[in-house]
Amino acid sequence: MTRHAPFTPHTRSAGILAIVRAPFLDHPQPIAFAHRGGAAHAPENSWTAFEHAIKLGYAYLETDARATSDGKLVAFHDRRLDRVTDASGPNECAALP
Repeated sequence: MTRHAPFTPHTRSAGILAIVRAPFLDHPQPIAFAHRGGAAHAPENSWTAFEHAIKLGYAYLETDARATSDGKLVAFHDRRLDRVTDASGPNECAALP
């Protein structure tokens, strides 16, 4: 018996998404995730936000990993820098100082 909805392909994401079986997520009730580390209490995707979420008792953190133009991996939700920084443009074009 599958508890999760079946994967539905989408033309914009063809070849990108796949079904990933994760038995540790197969629970009879919802699982609480700290979205972006709990961005309501600290800057999103920051170490401070992650630590705060853990202190609140979250066992799972949700974040997004993106690469910058100089090959550094960063925890950053948006595809563009505009919303949470004083820079603009796509974040893959940015380089870390």
